[in-house]
Amino acid sequence: MGAVLLFNISDLRKIAIIRLLAYRYGIRLLEVDPEQQNQTIDRLLKDPDGKALPCPDPFQDEMMVMHDLSGEAFHAFLDTLRREGKSVKLKAVVTDHNRKWTALHLHRELLAEAMTMSKRRK
Repeated sequence: MGAVLLFNISDLRKIAIIRLLAYRYGIRLLEVDPEQQNQTIDRLLKDPDGKALPCPDPFQDEMMVMHDLSGEAFHAFLDTLRREGKSVKLKAVVTDHNRKWTALHLHRELLAEAMTMSKRRK
């Protein structure tokens, strides 16, 4: 079963769209508490309520991490959010490589990637 980890999504319309898409495609939706950002992506997927040391300096950016989505569901998430003007800036797909990273580490990597892409566009 696919899953989507959500970090710091507070826009109610965006949350409603994401919940509807998750329901439609049978995707498990996990809203991650900022205090859990020091856990690995793998652990968040397997044990979202697991106890860990609180994260001392959580990030505030919106981030969405998608795991094991069908191509149809993946494109529906991205296309629907974009069409509704509610995209999430930092997005990732879980890979064998990044699943061992903490959410904090993944966030840093996505920010660095976004900055690199922004520089290339200029």
